[in-house]
Amino acid sequence: MGCKFETGMKQARRRVPYTLGPEKLESDPEGAAKNLNPKEAFRITTDMRALYAKLLPTDESETRRGKLIAKLEKLLRERWPGQQINVSVFGSTGNRLGTRDSDVDICITTDCKEIEHVCSIADLLARNGMERVVCVSSAKVPIVKVWDPDLQVACDMNVNNPIALENTELIRSYVAIDERFRPLAMIVKYWAKRRMLNDAG
Repeated sequence: MGCKFETGMKQARRRVPYTLGPEKLESDPEGAAKNLNPKEAFRITTDMRALYAKLLPTDESETRRGKLIAKLEKLLRERWPGQQINVSVFGSTGNRLGTRDSDVDICITTDCKEIEHVCSIADLLARNGMERVVCVSSAKVPIVKVWDPDLQVACDMNVNNPIALENTELIRSYVAIDERFRPLAMIVKYWAKRRMLNDAG
């Protein structure tokens, strides 16, 4: 079962040189300014606020993610009735740093040994209408990647990885402490992603 889905990851991984990006930056002959004058500071602040507003999830995108989570939990419970199964969100969706285009990261906590073999989850979801199903059972943290064509949402799942949930709670605490943290973090993430600097590799 594992090999059936494993090969898809070769196409899923990004292997683009980090020197390349969608918007190559030109060198500034004058160098970076040490201080901004009030006019420049106002312009940058205005631009950042506009970008932040554009990145924020919409009510509609949040609803679609919520429906996907409920749908996955229902499928898991129906396939393994009587088992202890908890579906928790982690990553950007859980820590409030997600955008309207973010996928959903899910951690399944369970004592069911069959579910720990993540390709059994991949098989279940592929038979229930999910597309682009990829099982990466050989990773340090095995994952399943899927795309829901009905809800138009991508999802990554792992099993029994509590550190992911703890990290999510930590970042969510930072977001709650200072109202400036969320817009700054989301803008830095946006900048890094467009320059392909956000790959853990």
